[in-house]
Amino acid sequence: MSINVRAIDVVWRSRKDECEEVLKEMLGVNKLDRSGREYFEKHKAAAKVVLDGLSAAEKDKLDAEVIKIKEKGHDKETQWEYVADIR
Repeated sequence: MSINVRAIDVVWRSRKDECEEVLKEMLGVNKLDRSGREYFEKHKAAAKVVLDGLSAAEKDKLDAEVIKIKEKGHDKETQWEYVADIR
């Protein structure tokens, strides 16, 4: 099994609170509107900022997680999150 997953996607899912704090700063707001266009358009840029700030050890761990997901798929909890997102 091989699925398309990128490090930036794993950062967004695993460090969402941190990414959303960066996103707030980027948008100049105190509270995010998760259904807003700006949230959707800028969330990957916020995740990139977080990704770029990771230490070498954290990036190595992240790379290992990406490989694991590509080979074995997402864990059950994440699979259910995806199902909930499309309902």
